[in-house]
Amino acid sequence: MLYTVVNKVFVRNAHLFTMPEDVLYHLALGNKSHNLVEMFHDVKFVCFGGSPSRMEKFAFYMVEQLNYKLPAGHTLLDISKGSDRYVLYKVGPVISVSHGMGIPSLSILIHEILKLLHHAKCNVEDVVFFRLGTSGGLGLEPGTVVISEEAVDGILRSYMEVVNK
Repeated sequence: MLYTVVNKVFVRNAHLFTMPEDVLYHLALGNKSHNLVEMFHDVKFVCFGGSPSRMEKFAFYMVEQLNYKLPAGHTLLDISKGSDRYVLYKVGPVISVSHGMGIPSLSILIHEILKLLHHAKCNVEDVVFFRLGTSGGLGLEPGTVVISEEAVDGILRSYMEVVNK
């Protein structure tokens, strides 16, 4: 669950406040081993896509579009390279992250991204989530650009239920 508390991302999980360290295993990050506030406090956009190579290309595209200046001799780095699960790039206020195929891997990633934003003290009203990818199976010609204002589940509901017991 996501709640607003003093305009910060707040994940409703009482254990977050009692854990010596919250390891975001699938992102190869942790709130004690990394300075998540310094690294991610300025995030305004989280862009999800299935393919690791597509999200790397998107990150380099963001470098161009934002006229982002990389220091001499540097390039973008997969921040979560130690996990072997997802790729995660950050270009200024934009996170570009792959989620693999299907709802199970996306659910894991969204959970860890929300905790990452929580630990980074991001302002919930300032962060926008995007899903970038193909739209196969919609009866459209390949290459058609689809822009949607909401996502739907397998039975076309604009929300997803997760059992929380």
